Amino acid sequence: VYKRQSPFYILVLAINGGIVVSLLGFIVLLQRLGVNTNRLPEDFGTKLWCGLFVLMILVNLIVLVLFWVKINIFQTIYALAVTMFVAKIVGNKGLSQLVRSEREAQKKKTE
Repeated sequence: VYKRQSPFYILVLAINGGIVVSLLGFIVLLQRLGVNTNRLPEDFGTKLWCGLFVLMILVNLIVLVLFWVKINIFQTIYALAVTMFVAKIVGNKGLSQLVRSEREAQKKKTE
C-alpha cells in the first residue's frame, strides 16, 4: 500500500511566507507610487461583496496549502470547484454592485 509523503513543513512555510511577503511588498509599492484610492466604493453592500470575493480567493489559497500538507488531489479538486463556484457568484455580485454605485455617482455628478 502506497502512503503519500507530505513535503517538508519548512519548505511549505518558506513558499507560503514568500507569497505573503510578495503581496505585502506589492501593497507597499502601490502606496509609495501614490495609487488613487479615493474612488473606492463607499456603500456597505459593495464593500461587503468585494471583501467576500477577496476572502474566497484566500480560501482557495488555503485549500492549495492544505493540498501540500494534508489532503489528496481529489479532495483538493472538489474543494477548489466548490470555492471557485462561490467566488464566481460573489465576484459577479460584487462587480454588479460596483457598476451600480458607479452609475449612481455619475448621476449625482450630472445633477
